[in-house]
Amino acid sequence: MSTGGIFLERDGEIVLLQQAAYQSEDILQEVLASFPQFLAGLTTSGDNEGQLLLIRREVSIPKTEGGGGGSFSIDHVFVGRDAVPILVEVKRSTDTRIRREVIGQMLDYAANATRYWQPGTLRMAAELAEDSNDQPTVEQLWSDIDPDEFWNAVDQNLWAGRMRMLFVADELPENVVRIIEFLNEQMSPAEVLGVELRRFVSGSNVAYVPTYVGQTVAAADAKSSRSDKWTRSEILSHAEVCGQSEQDLIRSLLDHGESYGARFSWGKGINPGVTCWYSIQGQPAPVWNLTVHPSKPEKRSTLYFHFQDLANRGLVERVEAMATELRLLSTIRAKIDEASESGWQKYPSLFVEDIASDEDAIRSVFAAIDGGDPGLAEGRVRGPDSRSGG
Repeated sequence: MSTGGIFLERDGEIVLLQQAAYQSEDILQEVLASFPQFLAGLTTSGDNEGQLLLIRREVSIPKTEGGGGGSFSIDHVFVGRDAVPILVEVKRSTDTRIRREVIGQMLDYAANATRYWQPGTLRMAAELAEDSNDQPTVEQLWSDIDPDEFWNAVDQNLWAGRMRMLFVADELPENVVRIIEFLNEQMSPAEVLGVELRRFVSGSNVAYVPTYVGQTVAAADAKSSRSDKWTRSEILSHAEVCGQSEQDLIRSLLDHGESYGARFSWGKGINPGVTCWYSIQGQPAPVWNLTVHPSKPEKRSTLYFHFQDLANRGLVERVEAMATELRLLSTIRAKIDEASESGWQKYPSLFVEDIASDEDAIRSVFAAIDGGDPGLAEGRVRGPDSRSGG
C-alpha cells in the first residue's frame, strides 16, 4: 500500500513528510526497541495499556531439550501488563524471506519457546538487560503490580501457549496478511498479528504510521482470555481427568500449603495453575507451582520447584536442602544437577503422574517442600495427613 505522504502543520506552514525506506533491518529493530508503544495496543482482547516491557533483543530459543542441538534467535521479546509474552520478528519488505518463509520461522520459535524455555527464563533475560541497558523494570512501568506474581503469570501463560506472535515490516505482502488473519482466527489461546510501520521523513522531522493486521472480528470472537483467577475447587475439578492417585497428590499439595498458612497465587492462564508461597525465615517465598493441563492431556500436570526465586532471596541453604531430598527421585535428578551447575537459577520440574503412585517419592517431595526439616517452615496451622508429608 502506497501513500502520498504526511502533511505536517508547523508554525502556520505545511511540511511534507515523504515515505522513506529503512536503510537496514537493524534500524527498524532499534525503532521498535526504543518505542514499543507502536505495538502496545495490538491485542485481539481489546486491552490497550499503552506500554510494553522489552525483555531484550535477539533472545535465544533452544531447538532441543537442554539446548544441545543449537538455538534460534528471535528479534525481540516483549511482555505486556497482562503478562502475555510477545515474540516479534522483523523484516523489511525488500527481504524475500518476508514471504511465506517467515511464517514457518515464527511458528518454530513459538513451538520451541513453549517447550524448552524454563520457568524464569524471561525474567532472568529481562533483569540482565535492565542491568546492562538501563531498561525500565516491572515496578517502574506498572507500580501496582507485584513483580514476583507478574513473572509467575508470564511463565504460566508461556506454559499454556498463551502468547502473541507479531510480524513487523515497513510493508507486509498481501499473501502474508491473509495468512496472519487466517492463523489468528484459527489459533487459541495464541495470537498471530502483524504491523506495517511506515516511516516518513522531511529534514529532522520523522513520523511513524503503524497499520495493524490480524485483528478481524472473527479472530476477536474466537479469543477467550480468562479474566478471573483459578480457585482450589476449579483446579481439583479439572484434575478429575487425571488418575485417582494423581488427584490425591494434587489435593495433598494444596492441603499442605493450607496447613502452613501459606499464600496461594492463583493463575489466570488458559490452564489451571497455582503457586504456593510459604513463610521462610520471616519472609514469604514461592516454593512450588502446580499446573494442570486438562485441555492438553499430552502435556500432563506438572510440579515446578522455585529454586531460582528462593536462591535470589538469599535462601540458598533451603534450596540445597530441597535438592538433597529431590535427588532421591530418578525422574528429576538430572534437572537438580543442572540447577546446581547454574547456581540454582533453574526451576526443576516433574510430572505429577510419575510419582503419584510411589509413596517413597511422595514423601521425598513433601520433605523437599519442608526444606528437609519441617521446622524450617513457619506458621504451621495444622498437621497434614501422611499423604501430605506429615
